[in-house]
Amino acid sequence: MYFFKFLSVFLALSVFCLAETKSVEEESISKEISKTIKKENNLIEKKEEKLLATEEKEKNILEKKENIVAKQEKQEEKFSF
Repeated sequence: MYFFKFLSVFLALSVFCLAETKSVEEESISKEISKTIKKENNLIEKKEEKLLATEEKEKNILEKKENIVAKQEKQEEKFSF
């Protein structure tokens, strides 16, 4: 009789410990996933910033070229008269 009570208590504690272990493992996995997502988001943000910076540089270069062409056209107009 005591053996069965001991066995039932032991099994209940075993199930509880397994559930607790699983919960801790799930929490650990969840934290790792969160860290990975944060890292990926940071990489994406950095790539977006680089892309925006590159686009801005290209825009500035295009504006400079347009200004140079406009100056050349003005000089050609002055010399054509």
